[in-house]
Amino acid sequence: MTDDDKTIPDRPATAPRAAFELGSERYKITGSIGRGGMGVVLAASDLQLGREVAVKRLHSQSPGDTEMRRFLHEARIQARLDHPAIVPVYELGHDADGRPYFVMKRVAGTTLAELLKARTAGLQRLLRAFADVCLAIQFAHDHNVIHRDLKPENIVVGEYGEIYVLDWGIAKVAGETDELADLKSFAGGTVAGAILGTPTYMPPEQKRDGSDVDARSDVYALGRVLDAILRTVDDPPPELVALAAEATAEERQHRCASARELEQRVQRYLDGDRDLALRRQLARDQLEQARRAFAVAPSDDERKHAFRAATSAMVLDPTLGEATELVGRLMLEPPREVPREVEAEIAVHDTNIMLAQGRAGLWGAGITVGLIVPLLLALGSKVGAGVFAGVGGLVLFGMWRGLREPASAIPPPPVLALGAAIPIALVAHLFSPLLVAPAIAGLTGVSLAANPFLERRRAVVFLGTALVAAIVLPALAEQLGWLRVTLESVPGGLLMHPALHIPPALLVPVVALFATGMVVSAIALGRYTRTQERTLRRQLHVQAWHLRQLISH
Repeated sequence: MTDDDKTIPDRPATAPRAAFELGSERYKITGSIGRGGMGVVLAASDLQLGREVAVKRLHSQSPGDTEMRRFLHEARIQARLDHPAIVPVYELGHDADGRPYFVMKRVAGTTLAELLKARTAGLQRLLRAFADVCLAIQFAHDHNVIHRDLKPENIVVGEYGEIYVLDWGIAKVAGETDELADLKSFAGGTVAGAILGTPTYMPPEQKRDGSDVDARSDVYALGRVLDAILRTVDDPPPELVALAAEATAEERQHRCASARELEQRVQRYLDGDRDLALRRQLARDQLEQARRAFAVAPSDDERKHAFRAATSAMVLDPTLGEATELVGRLMLEPPREVPREVEAEIAVHDTNIMLAQGRAGLWGAGITVGLIVPLLLALGSKVGAGVFAGVGGLVLFGMWRGLREPASAIPPPPVLALGAAIPIALVAHLFSPLLVAPAIAGLTGVSLAANPFLERRRAVVFLGTALVAAIVLPALAEQLGWLRVTLESVPGGLLMHPALHIPPALLVPVVALFATGMVVSAIALGRYTRTQERTLRRQLHVQAWHLRQLISH
């Protein structure tokens, strides 16, 4: 008798009353739970503590020493492993016939094998159960115990998520003599000469020699269990498939180092998978909010909320095609009314354009006044030079003030129209309303019409009326005899009588200067307009490209 055997109560000399088959009045057999290769598990009531328990005993009427050793070995191994996933042993004893039994916690649940066959449990639930099994096996390994028979049939998943690893009957204690070295078993029972364990889940080294096992042998069996779990899903995660392959490598040194490592890698997947599921759910919620906000003729705030919710859904789940489609619609379908924020941005953009035009116009107006006033004086028109200098000075002052104070950069339309028309009317009177003045009026009109703050119809009407009047009124006054006629039709051509006496030597330079100024001014204005239009068009194309990149990815 070994030292361990001394801990087992002596067999009773006489049989007890028939009502208590276990030889103890504490337990009463109430039914059968299951039957294995050597033992039977019975349901019983603990009459002393008022709880339901399970009793495992040998079913052989005359068990041999080998069967006795294996049975007692299982009871001791299971009793020494105090872990929530390992069924605790309460008592060890002999029944009325002298056969050993041990009392343990009664567990309720479904074996992993049954769950895999039914395919009623989701992958996450199965993986969480598997991770708990890995921790229980790691606990056993930390206490020098190798299970040697891990398989879905020996794993029970309880109704409330509890996990139990069963059947420690062929477990081995590292560093101790293998009491079961002469005992071989297979899935349905135990016979001499068969392999020790279940072949499907058994590592190569255990098939060769049941005693040549270590913790990585259980890792192999766990890998096979993981593989069985993954086979129940149509599209198993590739990282878990690779993990199962690594855990079941033929050579031990190529497997996961421990059951804990296996659990940690599965848990990392679970954490990521749960995060992914959460992100997808949040994406669907955001998309639903965006649809509701977009469906009811949205205001600025509602459209903004729809856009933000749709883009959030797209970021949370890039594979959610409905979110991408809604973002595209929000970008490509303009709102019924321009949003207030966009109006404010347009106003800022218009102000910048106006300032740029104002700086260019200030230089141009200054050069024009600086050239025309001395020219008028040289031609003897002191009144004309004075009027042109006065009106030009007011225009230059207004433009300068506008550059310093953008809010007052544009005077009221009547004032602006008169400021532009008076110099043109003066030029029309001096040089002819029908030859020189129309070119200056046209260039002035194009320049002022390009200003974004003159887009209102009233401003355009005032400006157009004033510029036309600056040409028509002097011409009409000449026809009525109020002003000297500056252009006369004669046989063979037109005879020009400018209000100023232009010496013949200055006539060609003055006309050349005027023509050059008109051409250069027109080219500069066209170039400026083209540059602004091209810059805006490039910005729109870049924004459209960014939009395509956003939607396509």
